[in-house]
Amino acid sequence: MHTSARDIRDTDWSQILALYDQLVRADLLRRLGRSKESRAAYDKAIELAGNTAEIAHLTRRREQLR
Repeated sequence: MHTSARDIRDTDWSQILALYDQLVRADLLRRLGRSKESRAAYDKAIELAGNTAEIAHLTRRREQLR
């Protein structure tokens, strides 16, 4: 989100919050052993991601689920 904004005032902060909410949720669910729910949260975070680096990171994390 930061890299796609022309400057800080153009940053889509609501989108960043939504992404962090899904990332924190996915990681917490993973730690609790709730893989199916964690995978769904990672899927949502990937959908909200703003660039290929974020997508790649989230995809790797999702693929590590058992």
